[in-house]
Amino acid sequence: MAIQDHIHLSSTVGGAPEFSPDMKWKVRVDGWMPTPEIISNHRRTLGGKLKKYVLSDVGGDPIQFMNFRYVVKVDDYDGFTLEQRYDALLAMQGKSVMLVDVRHVDDDQNHSGHVRTMYCSAVVDITPINPQQIPLYFGIELVDDDTVT
Repeated sequence: MAIQDHIHLSSTVGGAPEFSPDMKWKVRVDGWMPTPEIISNHRRTLGGKLKKYVLSDVGGDPIQFMNFRYVVKVDDYDGFTLEQRYDALLAMQGKSVMLVDVRHVDDDQNHSGHVRTMYCSAVVDITPINPQQIPLYFGIELVDDDTVT
């Protein structure tokens, strides 16, 4: 497994040989941020003792969710036009999507072991003010919907 310069992200998984989401997105080098999450809360008793509450598995270990933030490049790439990519990206917001993170096997190999179900919680245009600039850059936030089923 290697760190690639792209992610696979779409609402559907394609066929052979990769079995991965059917759209690839170039990721800006400084635009990859895995964000682990543990669900916890804490309170103090009347005597001041700290009480911790953590979402745990049956063995008592905390469940760690893995969310991701990316800055993706939107332009003509991999058989899709800028307009098709723009529309596809905006259509994913608020929906369940399939993701293969930048850490995955090389192209033309089976990616099925790296596909994760995520919730696309935000799509934000971060392109500078000039609307004529191409490529466009969007920040996306994906929330883990795969760890607990």
